[in-house]
Amino acid sequence: KNGNWSVKVSVSGEGNTVTRNYNGIFKDGFPNGLWSTTLTAIKKSKSETESCSMIFNNNIIQGEFKKISSEGINNISGSLDKMGYFTGKTIVKKGDNEYQFTFNNGLLLSLIGRNLQTGTIFENYKINEEELNAFNLLLIGKDSSIIDEIPYKIVDGNNALLERLVISELKTNFKEASLFDVTPGDLSNDEYNKSTWIGFKIRALEKSETKSERIKKEQEYNDVVKQADEYFNNFKFKEAKSIYIKVSNLKKNEEYPWNRIRLIEEMQRNPQKYLEIGANYQKNGKLDSAIYYCKVFDYFRPNTPSILNSIGFMYIETKQFSEALITFEKALSVTETTDPSYSYIVGNLAHSYLLTGNTEKAKGIYYLNKRTRVGNQSWPNMVVTDFNAFIDLGIKNEFYFEIAEKLGVETLLKKP
Repeated sequence: KNGNWSVKVSVSGEGNTVTRNYNGIFKDGFPNGLWSTTLTAIKKSKSETESCSMIFNNNIIQGEFKKISSEGINNISGSLDKMGYFTGKTIVKKGDNEYQFTFNNGLLLSLIGRNLQTGTIFENYKINEEELNAFNLLLIGKDSSIIDEIPYKIVDGNNALLERLVISELKTNFKEASLFDVTPGDLSNDEYNKSTWIGFKIRALEKSETKSERIKKEQEYNDVVKQADEYFNNFKFKEAKSIYIKVSNLKKNEEYPWNRIRLIEEMQRNPQKYLEIGANYQKNGKLDSAIYYCKVFDYFRPNTPSILNSIGFMYIETKQFSEALITFEKALSVTETTDPSYSYIVGNLAHSYLLTGNTEKAKGIYYLNKRTRVGNQSWPNMVVTDFNAFIDLGIKNEFYFEIAEKLGVETLLKKP
């Protein structure tokens, strides 16, 4: 499409004649230059006229636009900048009412709606100074240190009143021309040019976090996540889950807290799975990982004597003697004397006392249970077997020989 086009439509009947003229210019397929419509209606010898015009530059409406009727009851005037945003004043007269919009670079600064007969003001809006200053600074956008601390951002906006009184009114004047496949942009069915009009745009301010707020929020998020992770790593899963839920509200799209929540829920549903993982790690000598997964099981299925005994012994093997002592004291408190694990737990408790320096208490347990059976072996054999395992692991203690001698198994003890 190139060049001028002009269409005249005239309809007559019963003494009435309505004539509408369409004029416009295309260049390289886009509306360019002045587009206008004029309507003349002669009804019973009374003449009424209405005209509408706007200026295009490669499909962008810019400069002055207007719609004027001879009756003066449906008039619109205003202007757009080179990007198609409202600028300056846009005035609409609709019957007895007049609306006056004031814009700056597409931002609505004020709106006054007044009844011309009574002078009554029924619409009265004015942007506040904070928003206006923020908009001007954002629009200039030179000093990033200032821009980063403005609690707004500029977005494309809309205004229902402006859409109804101005935009739809102006576009309506060209709709009938679509019959001739020549109207611009969004009013055309033409396959050659379906691009929509660029124009009649407004801007708005939207609340936005400042850089300082983002940094503070990020720090708050990291601090809370750290707290939740500490609970998680210390097997306080209930407390951890509660905080991860709280943290997920600080960052809606952050996957990490939700992954943690899902993991805790999976642990709760199937703790046996994690016990099996722990047993596999233990079999392969990865005792720290084995302890972790067995403790996951113990959290959700607490106080299983054999599991506590296994965890405690792995603590000894990894030279975490204080943790071992805590675990065996807990195990002894929840284990019946008839439980198959009971004697093992008592023996391991004695080891824990010995390795944490409470030698006399350890000796008391070792000697008191000299005639006890531990599974299919005697108590002394169990003790010396464990001492030899400790020696192999580099766990030294000066009382191994004395205790083994007292139990009558000193000849079975390895030399350190």
